[in-house]
Amino acid sequence: MLVSRKNRILVFALGVGLIGLVAAALWQRSPQPAEERPEVGFLAPDFAVVDLDSGKTFRLSDLRGQPVLLNFWATWCPPCRQEMPDLDRTAREYAGKARVLAVGADPGETADTFRRFRQQLGLTLPLAVDSSGQAARLYRVRAIPTSFFIDPRGVIRSQRVGALTYEVIQQELRGASR
Repeated sequence: MLVSRKNRILVFALGVGLIGLVAAALWQRSPQPAEERPEVGFLAPDFAVVDLDSGKTFRLSDLRGQPVLLNFWATWCPPCRQEMPDLDRTAREYAGKARVLAVGADPGETADTFRRFRQQLGLTLPLAVDSSGQAARLYRVRAIPTSFFIDPRGVIRSQRVGALTYEVIQQELRGASR
């Protein structure tokens, strides 16, 4: 059977179009990771902490829908002290658009210690108390400060160990907002 030139062109055009549609669908599709792991590309493991100001317990998963900068720190840590003003500035500037969650990583520190620390540095950002140290263990924090940038879907987009600067925070939050 002889296929006309017109039919071959039509079949070719349909094939190219179909391939284009499949490629576009795959390109735009970004599946939600199903596994929770404290690693880039995976869902951020959920945990509960206590808000220093209200005394109420909340979960990391309560913050879904907005980018989150999850920061593990301690009051006795010089690099933590160094980055806190930039975390505080970010928390104020991104209010309603992103959340800075500063979690005390030393279970030996008390809420009173956190309050004195905040007052000494003139901080306004919310601080979270993890008195059991569960969150830091869950995220395998080996050095502080350690920060995780989490996108609105709850996926970890990057991890940084060491003090953050305001510029790095801005860059990472832009990446986590996508």
